[in-house]
Amino acid sequence: MFKRVAALLLTALCGAMCQQPGSNGQGQTADVLRVNDQLVISASEVPGMSDKPFRIEPDGTITLPLVGKVRAEGLTIEQFRKELIEQFKIYVRNPVVTVQPVQTVLAQNGDTIVVSGAFRNPGIHPLPSRRSLLYVVSEVGGLQPNAGAIIKVLRRPEKGRIPLPSALEDPVSKMSTATINFNRLMENPAAAENILIEPNDILTAEPAGSVFLTGEVLRPGAVALTDRESIGLTELVSQAGGFTRDAAPEKAKILRQILNGSKRAEIPVDIRSILDGHAFDFAVQANDIVVIPRRRGGGAAVRTALMWVAPVAMSAVVYSLVRN
Repeated sequence: MFKRVAALLLTALCGAMCQQPGSNGQGQTADVLRVNDQLVISASEVPGMSDKPFRIEPDGTITLPLVGKVRAEGLTIEQFRKELIEQFKIYVRNPVVTVQPVQTVLAQNGDTIVVSGAFRNPGIHPLPSRRSLLYVVSEVGGLQPNAGAIIKVLRRPEKGRIPLPSALEDPVSKMSTATINFNRLMENPAAAENILIEPNDILTAEPAGSVFLTGEVLRPGAVALTDRESIGLTELVSQAGGFTRDAAPEKAKILRQILNGSKRAEIPVDIRSILDGHAFDFAVQANDIVVIPRRRGGGAAVRTALMWVAPVAMSAVVYSLVRN
């Protein structure tokens, strides 16, 4: 009797241990999606959704035609596919949705590359042999007007490391990644950044980031960083037409996002000292919010600025500023 029970336990234990990690028991991986994963998505009867690559943004969502932002981070591919079906049902009767990792699509299509983001023609493109980055960008139609300065290149591990000192290895996918300033490359086509693109590479053109300037300036609003990664405070204020009479530039604040989250650090900055030459200029980055308060009642100006820029995402910051 004891031997029989032991044999049954051993069989059950072996079955549990032999199932691969991340598997659902049916031969399909159950790995969850994460930020920066790229998916090729197709949805019947939905314009702009025919085998197009999409990237999971830092907030964990993918922005799609018709339905807008859909959360993907933390879901399996099958869970995400079912969520898309439910979302598209509002607009399309019986939508047929397919979702595949970019790497799977590349493997199925041979000598091709995937371009996504702010390219004029995102999608899967043939690349029978290695070509320079400038050549490839031209062949796929170039960049959209809203493209930023950055192009990211991802390369499968079996293709080797991207030959740039700044290239990194993704700790999960083991893919080699490189960030290239395309504007600088256009100025110097002979630069090392004009790397040879390999079949199965993934290219992403980042949309231009924006800086938000609000409060006591003559022309508050968003300033797009189409040709650079940052802008100095003095130039930013100049583009906004300067300060109003009630401005307190010595009490300005920069609200900077922390670790791709909804929280922001508050950085005090004395713009008056910068303009007077008593302090160095400050580089403002994409998604920063620059607040110029009133000489009196500055807290109210900060609250108004935050609610104008992003009322939902900034709620915790608004509470913190009001409380303080």
